[in-house]
Amino acid sequence: MSKTFTCYLHRPDSFTPELRIVACEADDMLPDVIQAELPSWGAFDAIEVYDDVDRPIFRFTRDGLVTQ
Repeated sequence: MSKTFTCYLHRPDSFTPELRIVACEADDMLPDVIQAELPSWGAFDAIEVYDDVDRPIFRFTRDGLVTQ
């Protein structure tokens, strides 16, 4: 069964993040699924990822830094 995750995409020169929803079979697949989506999402400063009950999972920046 797929799990859904909410991604807030923070773009340069924008105060309001864009919402993206991703789905994957397991939590450990999530980084790979997001990496696959990045080319279609375009430029960003940071992406915040939350689980299905709105708990923050991680945040990463365009320079590849990942924080939890």
